[in-house]
Amino acid sequence: MSKKNTIFTFILLLAIITTGTVVTANVDKNDNAWYVELGNMVSKSKVNVSSIDEWSPINSEFDYNRHDQFIITLVEYVGMDKDEAIHEAVEGQIINVALLQKAIESGIEISKEDALREAQIDRSIMEDGDADNAQEALETIRSFIKGLGITEEQYWTEYVVPQYQEKLMLLELQDQVLGSSSYSIDEDTMDTWARYEQNVVDEFVRNNKQEVLQFKSYATE
Repeated sequence: MSKKNTIFTFILLLAIITTGTVVTANVDKNDNAWYVELGNMVSKSKVNVSSIDEWSPINSEFDYNRHDQFIITLVEYVGMDKDEAIHEAVEGQIINVALLQKAIESGIEISKEDALREAQIDRSIMEDGDADNAQEALETIRSFIKGLGITEEQYWTEYVVPQYQEKLMLLELQDQVLGSSSYSIDEDTMDTWARYEQNVVDEFVRNNKQEVLQFKSYATE
């Protein structure tokens, strides 16, 4: 992971987007009070969760808490209207679950220790100021943590670890599919991945019709 790209990890995790797309915000990034409020909304969206590391479990099945959190993020952070946010949240989670199940079927495993190590690398880069906009990103993260009502240490060693596991699993899947081209952003490589992703999603939906319908019913009620 390049040092410049790590600065966007928080936005990636915050939006719960694990398909490689970084969302551009329609909010004032300098308004740290807004991120405190977002963290507060996220913390209140969690139900039936007994510990921090259960807030974002490895999402190889539909996660109803995550769906609610994703909608909050898309409405409050991205600026979508609620109907559009619901649609994007549903489609995004179907893609995420399908790809993660494919990664598991392909024998990809990322330990919590490996994910924690990756999170600490990102943390060090930001705390050391060794990336573009590092200080700004760190202040944003700290505001979000304040809203969550947890400590900075809990955030980096518990809250984000499952999300880093997912990210690393998907990167490994991309490596398997794309080989030496996995870090390329040329059009052919992107098209290859897009076709693969669509095939995986189509297969997943065919094989899990009841679960998909149940999730969509919950999401749109």
